[in-house]
Amino acid sequence: MGLGSQTPGGIPTSAWNGDRYLEITVGGETLNPRELIRSVPIAGMALTVPDGAIGTAQIADGAVSTTDLAINAITSGQIADNAFSTSRIADGAVTQAKAPYLAAAPWNNRLVVVTTWVGHTNSSGIATVDISSYGFSGIDSVVVSNGDDYAVARGVFNVYDWNTAQVQVRCWNINGTLLANTLLRVNLAIMGTH
Repeated sequence: MGLGSQTPGGIPTSAWNGDRYLEITVGGETLNPRELIRSVPIAGMALTVPDGAIGTAQIADGAVSTTDLAINAITSGQIADNAFSTSRIADGAVTQAKAPYLAAAPWNNRLVVVTTWVGHTNSSGIATVDISSYGFSGIDSVVVSNGDDYAVARGVFNVYDWNTAQVQVRCWNINGTLLANTLLRVNLAIMGTH
């Protein structure tokens, strides 16, 4: 039998204000000594936390740091689209070593961008890569290559069309079949004016 199990709702928490002792009587005789009841019985109330009981309001600002997170605990699936903007990324936080497939180097009004696009081609085997965010005012040249073997280890890619907003790359399998509606990774190097 648990202490307080015969009391509807259990022992009220107000009963624990001050020292409390347990006294046992057997056959009309009180056994000695009485035992001080310590706070351990109350711990039974906090064995678990109900699911959903802790939300952002219960977590103090700065209470969770990067050292509190398991490696790979946060993936792209947990990050909302457009959650990060340039104002939220510290200057110098993203380096070439951390983003080896992305580089933008302006000089003398010239801009070279090296980037990787991952996505599906359309029904004509064309991958459309949005480059509008780089701010090109003109494009001089575009070089493309097969990024890896998402769908084809030996695909053939060529630049189909470009302007300052997008580059279109047509993709074939090595046997000459268009890679329509196919997931691909395309590497691009784009040079133009800024």
